[in-house]
Amino acid sequence: MQQRLIKAFSIFLISTGLPFIPASANAAGITTDQLEQLGKMLPNDRKQLLESVGATPSAEKNVPPFPTLVLPEGEYQQVDDLDQEIEERLERGDTVIVTVEEIDDEQLKRYLESQQEDSRDARVPEREAPRYKQQLQEEEQSRLEKIFEKRESKQLPYMGRNLYRVDDQGSIRMPIIGQVGMAGLNESQAAVRLGAEPLLKDYYIKVERLPVEKSGKEALKPYGYDLFEGVPTTFAPATDVPVPHDYVIGPGDVIQLQLFGKENEEYELAVKRNGTVAIPKIGPVSVAGLGFEQLEKKIHRMIKKQFIGVRANVTMGELRSIRIFVLGEVNKPGSYTVSALSTLTNALFFSGGVREIGSLRNIELKRGGKIVSKLDLYDFLMRGDTSGDIRLFQGDVIFVPTVVATASIDGEVRRPAVYELKGQQSLGELVAMAGGLKADADRSAIQLERVGGGGNKSLTDLDMMSEVTASYALQQGDRVTIFPVSKPMEQVVKLSGYAYRTGSYQWREGMRLVDLIPSTDLLRQQADLDYVLIGREEGIDRRLKIISTTLRDALNSPESDANVLLKPQDEIVILSLANDGSRQKMVLPYLERVEQRAWSDQSVSWVEINGAVRGAGRYPFEAGMRVNDAIRAAGKLNEKAYRLSAEITRVIRSDDGINRVVHLTVNLQEALSGVTAKNLELHPFDTIHFREIPEWSRTRMVNVQGEVRFPGEYKIIAGEKLSSLIKRIGGLTESAYPKAVVFLREELREREQQELNRLATQLESDIASSALSDNNARGGNDVEIAKQLAEQLRSTKAVGRLVINVPRLLIDMEEGRASEFDVVLKNGDRIFVPEQMQEVSIMGEVFHPSTLLFRNNKNRDDYIDASGGVTPKADDEHIYIVKADGSVSLGRNSWFEVTSEASIEPGDTIVVPLDVERIRTLTLWVEVSKILAQIGVAAASWHNIGIF
Repeated sequence: MQQRLIKAFSIFLISTGLPFIPASANAAGITTDQLEQLGKMLPNDRKQLLESVGATPSAEKNVPPFPTLVLPEGEYQQVDDLDQEIEERLERGDTVIVTVEEIDDEQLKRYLESQQEDSRDARVPEREAPRYKQQLQEEEQSRLEKIFEKRESKQLPYMGRNLYRVDDQGSIRMPIIGQVGMAGLNESQAAVRLGAEPLLKDYYIKVERLPVEKSGKEALKPYGYDLFEGVPTTFAPATDVPVPHDYVIGPGDVIQLQLFGKENEEYELAVKRNGTVAIPKIGPVSVAGLGFEQLEKKIHRMIKKQFIGVRANVTMGELRSIRIFVLGEVNKPGSYTVSALSTLTNALFFSGGVREIGSLRNIELKRGGKIVSKLDLYDFLMRGDTSGDIRLFQGDVIFVPTVVATASIDGEVRRPAVYELKGQQSLGELVAMAGGLKADADRSAIQLERVGGGGNKSLTDLDMMSEVTASYALQQGDRVTIFPVSKPMEQVVKLSGYAYRTGSYQWREGMRLVDLIPSTDLLRQQADLDYVLIGREEGIDRRLKIISTTLRDALNSPESDANVLLKPQDEIVILSLANDGSRQKMVLPYLERVEQRAWSDQSVSWVEINGAVRGAGRYPFEAGMRVNDAIRAAGKLNEKAYRLSAEITRVIRSDDGINRVVHLTVNLQEALSGVTAKNLELHPFDTIHFREIPEWSRTRMVNVQGEVRFPGEYKIIAGEKLSSLIKRIGGLTESAYPKAVVFLREELREREQQELNRLATQLESDIASSALSDNNARGGNDVEIAKQLAEQLRSTKAVGRLVINVPRLLIDMEEGRASEFDVVLKNGDRIFVPEQMQEVSIMGEVFHPSTLLFRNNKNRDDYIDASGGVTPKADDEHIYIVKADGSVSLGRNSWFEVTSEASIEPGDTIVVPLDVERIRTLTLWVEVSKILAQIGVAAASWHNIGIF
């Protein structure tokens, strides 16, 4: 038990990647680094581990404040040879699932707190304990904050369960982290290794190895052993099967005898140990050693001789059991009691099947110390031949020897596997055992790997077309690989891209492009007829060359050069005119193939086309390529293209090794005129930029609603004014109220919102200053009111209204002169023209805020009196009027004279503000209250006329 505890704890230490020191070698039991790793475990996990190994804390001085463990005494046992029985080590090609999960916040806090508690130790001097404890708390708090910040930043793209494969270098590749070595580690060690990464150290990590079958020669399984998979643990005796005629009668069998005729009787007669059976009225009869058919004849003769007018029917009742032995390379060797009808294969199933090191082709049946039969299970598995599956007798011994010789075959055969050789067998026989060759097997490309007598490996190339190869003798350990046919179909051309029937087509001598594509009915919509790519292999090194042509010209003029003469293995690519990036995705693979097959001293030539074209990107450069060819390659210019000029950026390589970059301006009208001399010739690696029409991509929209002839959204041009828009919308209707037109602009709203936020911040600062300086009851009440005002200011949303004088603009338009009241429109402007208005609103510090019907003979005070008059908190000296057009009037006839006779018009709003001068510490109150009142007035009035 003590050794098991030491082994368990040593396995934990090895999984952490730290050296293990046995208790007998170190009084402290384990090292400081090991204790530090143990201290990082969760408390419950640490406690469970300590209890499992029987370790106890120790108080030794002059060591870091972590619990010291003392292992039980005893000799240390190496655990390297135990890794396999604990956890399998990861290998190259293994598939693993890495789980990365966050630790619950509360659990994490408890864990860090427990670390602080566990870190306090009697070894710390008493006078330093408070300072040490505070230091630990600060460190753990800082660490906790960093963990939470990392979670909030979401910088781990591999949270959760992720699938990885251990590559040929023995590593897995994780996002951000990169390659992490895994080969040679078990699952626990792999999890600890990942936990050492800085980004993963504060997370729960689990590594699971999936039992995925690996590909390649190592994945080949020995043939035939899966026959015994899923073998039942018990077998029911065969009691209801017909007894064969050659069944040999022996002691323990029961014979059922039925007499009918003159006498009708039934008897069950047991065969006794001396081999006799007692038949009534006849006596003992010897039957042991007789076959069942012989037994029937003998009893029939005796009944016929002894009884007159009586006939007999003989059948077998319960059959005897026999004891046999199954030995050798079976899963459960031993002695078995089976039915007398059992055969060799039944006995193999009873014993759990043959082990993979056991022979399937040389199973021996021994009787009386001599081999009486040999069973080859390949006859049963491959041909269904059961002739060798003979019946067993009492005391038979079935022996499964170890397999002597095997050979494996892989590749293009129907049943790749490892096969057992029986005697001297040939390559042809091995192929036959594997089910024969597949249709695409290359009979001339067969390789045989063999280990020679001196331990050296050899490789032999064979050709199955030769009769000598078929009779090639195999040896133990031979590995045969049948390769597929590597040569592509030669007399074919391939069609890909935007065609309905892509794939390979038969090539014929003299075949041209229109023979492959006789009409556009074979092409999909948006197929490009003006730029068709043809990939062609040339030379013995099969370099790829790309040429282009126009299918449109080939169809219209089959005798022209556009109707390209095709060669075997040509690939014809139909590109798309769709502006979805598919065009470039189809071209780039061919450029990459050209680069891969280019000579070492040959550069891959291309031109780059960008800007206002349908398919921007890189395209193959062809000798004599000009600007119009580049336009054709990129799928033509799009609707945004500026068709007067374009720009070419060219790198000029000089002999002195210094490259210069030049920019050339192209006259597109000349280039597209059809005159070759004016169509600039391109150089390899040129970059052509086709400009967009100025202001094309800037879409400016204005929304007009309300009492206009044609409301809706209108697209405007740069610098367009309101007067132009009024003409385009058909003018205002007869019921429109021009004085109350609402004009909203987004950039004004943003500036107003910034100002509101600034005022709110300043007001909150004033509130704080007032709270510190004024401690009386009234001052505290004022501060509370100010706080409510600040909260209201924070929640207020700016609207961005621009005050405009539409009536004056209409008059100027009617008289045909430029107006100073005309507004330059901007993108996103919203204009609302309300109906004729007949109401006047009174808001603020009046007893009954209301909306009243407009009357020509009433002034400002008349409307206030009609609303109940002002309240005691009103500031009656600063009453102002918000006009229907958004402007504010203070009700003055002159700069110094305030009057109640101010002009009131329909749609106006009279605002009676709150008297805020009584709290002088908050200097912004007057300004803030007016802003809030104006915004509130605007929101209320616009809601009434249907804007909001």
